[in-house]
Amino acid sequence: MIRSSSSFRPLFATSLALLLRVVVLAPTSSAWLGALGALGYAEPSAAQPFNVAGTLADVRLERIDQGLDRPVFVTHARDERLFVVERGGKILIRANGQRLAPSFLDLTGIVGSDGFEQGLLSIAFHPSYAQNGQLFVAYTNLAGDSVLARYRRSSNDPNRADPNSGEILLTVAQPFENHNGGQLQFGPDGYLYYGLGDGGSGGDPDCRAQKTNELLGK
Repeated sequence: MIRSSSSFRPLFATSLALLLRVVVLAPTSSAWLGALGALGYAEPSAAQPFNVAGTLADVRLERIDQGLDRPVFVTHARDERLFVVERGGKILIRANGQRLAPSFLDLTGIVGSDGFEQGLLSIAFHPSYAQNGQLFVAYTNLAGDSVLARYRRSSNDPNRADPNSGEILLTVAQPFENHNGGQLQFGPDGYLYYGLGDGGSGGDPDCRAQKTNELLGK
């Protein structure tokens, strides 16, 4: 079963993007509270926002990859591998400190990414992926519409998806090139959540997010 979630707008990186890892050196609650307090954090009120400045102790960034082509999403399949989604249509794997070749899945032939908020936007692995090999992707097709599709792991190589196993589950027409959304996530309830943008332009001119008979903006 598929449920839609709140609208998601992907944050795009440059063509020479870096993949960074946040390393928490002291992950205890007391350490976090102390670090936030050192930065001037206090419980905000509705009338008075707070400002944070300075260095967050015990947290640093580590560069683990570079030279990626418009990466928009990073996730895992409940193992040690990192799966990196490139907006142009490829899903890459990083394992054992290196980027594997060839790509896990190449959908460049069916993905449209000319618009700044279009392209291959997300991947989600079935909670029982280790057993059933099912994965789900969200992308903009060549017609500019949002697509949710299911693929399966290759029977010959665990680091490849079968490009011929694609099954389109949902297609939603997009009236504009922006606000296409595209976030996929399995919730703790086992449902797959798909966040769609409000249809684009600016300010949701057709009030799609307010209409219960529209999937956009949900």
